[in-house]
Amino acid sequence: MSINDLRSFLKLLEERGELVRVKRSVSNKFELSSVARRSEIEDGPALLFENVKGYSMPVVTGLLSKIDRIALGIGVEKGQILQKITKAVDSPIKPKIADEGPVKDAVVLENIDLIKMFPIPIHAEKDGGPFISAGVIIGKDPETGRRNLSYNRMHVKGPTKLGIHNDPWRHLGEFYKKAEVKGKPLEIAICIGLDPAIELAAAARVPYDEFELAGAMKGMPIELVKCETVDIEVPKNTEIVIEGKLPPTIREPEGPFAEYTGYYGMADSQQIVEVTAVTHREKPIYRTIVGASMEHVILGNVVSREPVLYKFVKHAVPEVKAVHIQPYSAGYHAIISMKKENEGMAKQAIFAALTSHINIKHVVVVDEDVDIFDPKDVFWAIATRVQGDKDVMIVPGAYGPDLDRTTEEGVTAKIGIDATAPLDRKEDFTRVKHWKIDEINLKDYNI
Repeated sequence: MSINDLRSFLKLLEERGELVRVKRSVSNKFELSSVARRSEIEDGPALLFENVKGYSMPVVTGLLSKIDRIALGIGVEKGQILQKITKAVDSPIKPKIADEGPVKDAVVLENIDLIKMFPIPIHAEKDGGPFISAGVIIGKDPETGRRNLSYNRMHVKGPTKLGIHNDPWRHLGEFYKKAEVKGKPLEIAICIGLDPAIELAAAARVPYDEFELAGAMKGMPIELVKCETVDIEVPKNTEIVIEGKLPPTIREPEGPFAEYTGYYGMADSQQIVEVTAVTHREKPIYRTIVGASMEHVILGNVVSREPVLYKFVKHAVPEVKAVHIQPYSAGYHAIISMKKENEGMAKQAIFAALTSHINIKHVVVVDEDVDIFDPKDVFWAIATRVQGDKDVMIVPGAYGPDLDRTTEEGVTAKIGIDATAPLDRKEDFTRVKHWKIDEINLKDYNI
């Protein structure tokens, strides 16, 4: 089945039993997010809430909270996701401009009220209010015109005003600084409800337009249409687009918000967005990502960063076989599998991994016989193959994410653990293997 927008993805998920329609009435204040989080904790399906109190518009969440669904979204088996995205990074396909698209079914230029128009949830108990969490922001470099896609939490503060968490070290933050120096606003478009390939691409950090990465994942150009009030292009099949501008010099409190760390990203002085227009499809579907959910972690820290991690460590140590960023560690832990042929290789891989992204805080390197996707196996390797005085390295005063509560203004210690067996004692570390264990079917033994 071909996926070209959110709706076709939902249809596929429903056919595969990965999406359930919730018909019971729910409130978008806490209840919707709590139900979705409960489903995620119990390894349940993505949810399409069809009856949100006070709104006729449905809300969908949990679409990319499992690796199986991500694989469906980009048309591969789950074991091929890393290879698919890594290959796409190296072969971008430029988008093309279309004359029209379904996102222009409705064009609203006056009497805009985001709270009344859309069922934007309040996710967690201490959140500062409703937050747009799954909006992909499209901005342009004021000097070069290069487009960028990113996720930024957006605090709904009024009918046409948003607070935006805009990190200065990210591309959108750099664009804003360039515009502000010139005393000009930065124009943006917020896209809600997209093809999963675009959502995944927006979470990546590449040196070119992320639409090119999405196109490479799909094997065809992403079709864009021009916005109404800003000089931005958006995917023609987007469910909802909110157009706006970030004015220079203005700062207001934004937050708190339930972040991927499992803690609240606290209120801070941030820029604002002045909304200038809204366009949407006929009978649009609102897309949200529950704050501090597994979907939040996977989309923001895992799938988008594993290809970069793999490229870094594979370049440094060709013997590396696979990498994994553990989603249950807030994306801070990286596990690397390698065929060790020299005692220094593990530490070399650790160095490369720690420089691949500021969020990588702890790195564990294991042998090929350890399943890096099984935390029990990884912990077993740490317990049985590590001597702390020889195999643990600490890098103090490194650059880390400011959302990590243990850092001091983004300065953190990083740790590498060599959990590989010593080459000169390899026989001592031969794992127990039971006869034909993979062929045993317990039902044959009435178990």
